[in-house]
Amino acid sequence: MMKNNKLKKLILIAGSTGGHALPIFDIYQELKDEYQIKIFVSGSAIEHDIFKGTPRVKIISGRLNRHSFVKMLLGLFSIAIGFIEAFFYLLFNRPKLIMAKGGFLAVPVLSAAKILNIPYFTHESDSEMGLTNKKYGLSAKKLFVGFPLEVYNDAIAKKAEYSGQIIRKVFLTHKKERIYKNRIMITGGSQGARKINQQIFEILPELLKKYEILHQIGERDIIEANNILNNLNQTEKTQYHTFGFSVEDIEKGMTEADLIIGRAGANTIGEIAALSKASILIPYPHAATDHQNKNAKYLEKTGSAIIIKEEVLNSKILLDIIDYLFSDKKNLEVLGKKISNAIKINGLEVISKEIKKFMDS
Repeated sequence: MMKNNKLKKLILIAGSTGGHALPIFDIYQELKDEYQIKIFVSGSAIEHDIFKGTPRVKIISGRLNRHSFVKMLLGLFSIAIGFIEAFFYLLFNRPKLIMAKGGFLAVPVLSAAKILNIPYFTHESDSEMGLTNKKYGLSAKKLFVGFPLEVYNDAIAKKAEYSGQIIRKVFLTHKKERIYKNRIMITGGSQGARKINQQIFEILPELLKKYEILHQIGERDIIEANNILNNLNQTEKTQYHTFGFSVEDIEKGMTEADLIIGRAGANTIGEIAALSKASILIPYPHAATDHQNKNAKYLEKTGSAIIIKEEVLNSKILLDIIDYLFSDKKNLEVLGKKISNAIKINGLEVISKEIKKFMDS
């Protein structure tokens, strides 16, 4: 490492959800000892927890709400304020490179970067390019993607590099044991997954007769989950574990589970692939650009996960599929192997290497 590397400035753009913030935190951890890094954050509670103790700069930004004229104006005003903040910060603290993960916070920052001719890299986790990456990806120095190039349109495929997903090291280094313990992890990501939770609550007494349940729950369902927990008998209580959005608890739950039930976000898919776990995925139907359904289509094509559309999801279907998968442990093993082969998971290594190459050039 060059002695003056710490003088080289690198900016990482986070975001208000775990899907944007966690990969940026992983990149920060990988490069923090080599460069002078600042992390641009939007000020969300998730960012506060993830980036505690790191060098942060809060930038105002907003989403464009197409269903409300007032909210659209407020969003545009916030983006304009964020652009001014980002422009002057970049002007007076000129970095050599910016690394973004898409998301609404990147809009004012990358707009300012383009005017100031500051190069940037960006990474798209999903099989459908997000709105920010669609707008800024083609003018990036490097555009990395999490799915194989053939799932993207020709313009993106020509520009992009297939880095794979950015996965936390705890998942990459986990020993892939084949000791099945009838343990199920249910996760809805940083926002929780209310529709999934409601189905689980309906069949919980049946599930607890056969399985240990690790259930990550969003804020909206915590009270109901606690009420259900209080009404369980002592034996059932030892089989049902609930927790909120905790990075450590989710890591522990996913690594210990035999089966993972959740949404079809790219981070979740990548973590399941890194662990070689069987999964039942219910894509969130209102996700931006319908990216979760498109991620799920790729998994269906490769036979690497059980996909249930939310509109047909009910507790009986879910229970029947769970029981089928556990009826023969080979069902779980085959799904785990297939998703491990279908999803590339060394994005952190690839992107960190390319950042170093650029920063040191």
